[in-house]
Amino acid sequence: MRPPKFTLRFEPSEKASVHGGQLAIAAVWEKFGLKKRVRVEPALDPRREKGKGYDPIVYVTGILFALTSGV
Repeated sequence: MRPPKFTLRFEPSEKASVHGGQLAIAAVWEKFGLKKRVRVEPALDPRREKGKGYDPIVYVTGILFALTSGV
């Protein structure tokens, strides 16, 4: 068996880090269908050649990560 990519443990709120809720936020984004919604919105991808540059989901998740990380 492979070792797990991450570990999950429950801590009291006094010991929680600012990154503790990000897995929950990622689950909400997955349930909401964020990737699909970003992919079908043409205004978010002005690239003429889709093979160059980053997909819009990279920018969207980066911004949402920054807004929810508590930094």
